[in-house]
Amino acid sequence: MAKLVLITEKQYREGANEVGDIIGEFDDNHPFTKEELESFDIVTVQETKEELNIKKPTVKQISRAKTTEWTDEEPERKNVWQDKDESWKEIVKDPKYKTRYEDKTIKENYSRYAENLTTIIGSK
Repeated sequence: MAKLVLITEKQYREGANEVGDIIGEFDDNHPFTKEELESFDIVTVQETKEELNIKKPTVKQISRAKTTEWTDEEPERKNVWQDKDESWKEIVKDPKYKTRYEDKTIKENYSRYAENLTTIIGSK
């Protein structure tokens, strides 16, 4: 089991985070300070910290050469994330926190932004 530390209304900053964003993952026996308990929502989940890492979205940088000729130009680079349908989509708006806890489920944050759903780079 693990404990998740979540953003609450107290820490909500428009454009920076959302209520429910996961800002920390701790072992079940982690001691929290009084201030942490008052400032954040802390929920216990069945998964271990290692299992939570598997649930995080895969993010990587990809590149495309501008030419097949020898050149000193840099290739075009984009950051992409892998959606649940296994397609790679361009990250136009990068959320500060990669996951959130919503409806008792851990979800990725990239799809919260319509900009991140429009450009499909490829699929598996």
